[in-house]
Amino acid sequence: MSFYSKDTASPLGEGHRTSLGALTDEALRAVASGYKRNVASRYRSLTPDEPDLIPSGPLFASPKIDGELWFLVQKAGELVLVSPRGRVMFGDLPLLKEARGTLGKRLTGEVVLAGELFAARKAGRPRVGDVAAAVSENAPERLGFAAFDVLQHEGVDMYGVAYEERLGLLRTWLEGGKRAAAIKTEVVNDRENAMRLFGEWASDGKGEGIILRPTDGRIFKLKPYVTLDAAVIGFTVRADAPEQARSLLLALMRENGQLQLIGSCGNLGEEEQRRVLYTRLASTVVSSNYRYASSSGALFRFVRPELVIEVRLTDLQSADSNE
Repeated sequence: MSFYSKDTASPLGEGHRTSLGALTDEALRAVASGYKRNVASRYRSLTPDEPDLIPSGPLFASPKIDGELWFLVQKAGELVLVSPRGRVMFGDLPLLKEARGTLGKRLTGEVVLAGELFAARKAGRPRVGDVAAAVSENAPERLGFAAFDVLQHEGVDMYGVAYEERLGLLRTWLEGGKRAAAIKTEVVNDRENAMRLFGEWASDGKGEGIILRPTDGRIFKLKPYVTLDAAVIGFTVRADAPEQARSLLLALMRENGQLQLIGSCGNLGEEEQRRVLYTRLASTVVSSNYRYASSSGALFRFVRPELVIEVRLTDLQSADSNE
C-alpha cells in the first residue's frame, strides 16, 4: 500500500483507475487545509484537574482517537481519503470498499467528511504512529476511519449547520459501517457526566482523551497528563526581551549516563520567571558544534545539564530514527 499524489495515475489494487485530478483540485485542498488551520488546530486543551473550565451542557462527547486527521471525499463518482497536505489514498482499501457500500449507496452527490484515520492493534488502543506503520507494512486491513464532522455537502460549506444535524448526517450515511463509521457520541448536560465519560473512555490508559463540543461551536479536548523530570540542556531568549528565556531544550538521562533529547518547552510562566531562568542558565553556557533550532528558527544555546525541571504533558510518543 502507498500514498499517492494527485499526479499519480496508478491506484491501490489491480484493475482500478481513477482521475485524481478531479478529486484533489485546489478547492478541495483549500477546504482540507483550511479545516486543520481554522478548526482542528484551535481545539482548547483541558486536563482532568480543570473540570471547572468545562462549559455547561448540552455537550456532544466522543472519544479522542489517536490517529491522523484525514478527509473522506466523494466526488466525481469516486471515494478517496485525502490528508490536509494533499496526499491521497484510493483504490481497494478495505475501509473505502466498505464506505462505497454505505456512504456511496446512500449519497450520490459530493461530500467531504473530516475524521480520524487510525490503525487497529491486536492489543491496546491505537497510536498515531501505527498509521504510518500500517502503510509501510502494506497492512491496509488495519486502517479505520472515524468520521466526526461534515465539511461540505453538494459544494456547500456546513460550518453554519448545527453540530447535532451534522452528526445526524454522519450516522445516517455511514450506518452499519465498521471500518468507516461515525464517531461514537453521547450527549451530556453537565461537567459531572463529562468527567464520567472521561473515566470510562480515557482514564488508566484506555484512550487518548475525549472531545467535548458545546452548542456554541467551541471544541474542547480533555486529556490525561503525565509529568517528567527533565534536564535543561539549552535555551533561547526573547527577541524583544533578551534578558528573558523564551524556550528550553530538554533531555532525559539514559541508564548509561547519556542524554536523550526529547524536545523543547516554551510555556515558562510570567516574565519574572523567564528572567530567573535566563540568569540561571546564562552562567552555564557551553560551546558546542551541534546545532538545534527552535520552532521560530532561533538556535538554542547549550548549557551544562545542571537544572532539572518538572514538565507536564498529555502524551508520549516513541520514534525509531532508523524508520
